[in-house]
Amino acid sequence: MNTAQAFDSLARAAHAAPKSPEGGPHKVTEWSLWARVGGGQSSVATAPKATELTRNADGTAHVIVRWGQPWVDDPAHSAVVDAHPGDLISDELISSQNQVFQASPPINADELMSYLKNAHPIAEQGAPELLSSVRDLHREWPLDGDQKAAVVAVLRRHGHLDYAGQAVDRLGRKGYAFSLDHQHGGLPTRTTLIFDAGSGSLLAVEDMLTGSAGKLNVTTPAVVSYTCFG
Repeated sequence: MNTAQAFDSLARAAHAAPKSPEGGPHKVTEWSLWARVGGGQSSVATAPKATELTRNADGTAHVIVRWGQPWVDDPAHSAVVDAHPGDLISDELISSQNQVFQASPPINADELMSYLKNAHPIAEQGAPELLSSVRDLHREWPLDGDQKAAVVAVLRRHGHLDYAGQAVDRLGRKGYAFSLDHQHGGLPTRTTLIFDAGSGSLLAVEDMLTGSAGKLNVTTPAVVSYTCFG
């Protein structure tokens, strides 16, 4: 399967998906690489966070965030991130004005691109920033089938993504993977998006360092950020 065929398949799946998002809280799980540099040494830890978001009719969002189980490269470096599984990080009611995307995303691809540009500097920073905006969108909004199809269309036209084959995300779900190599954060990075082939849903986004890690005490390739939706 080539890139065009993979996008065709996702578009068909998204258009056939339910016209309303799934009920219940919107769940997001994120793994981030934390680093502390000092005294000529660098310590790293991977700290997962689990988020549950419930949207209210008045536009507010109730967001609960808890720590998962951190992984630390050396027990002596446990202070890199002071986190214990299940500990509450935050429990907030967020007004629509304080959300990245205040309104539900449009179902037209051109309108969706404008919507994303209003929140992210895509025109100045290009495809990597577009991928960042799509990740932020999925952090805040559960999408229906038409909205998923619009996301697929935008990424197909503007994301400069290449189909990388099938992959399994960190929650054990299979999907189609699409990747972009860039240096958007200053270091050589590959961003990979994994989509569910049956529904067109975005399952996960991964950022992996592929070249020099700078001052970070990690061996590349190294995953520095991973987000799962659902």
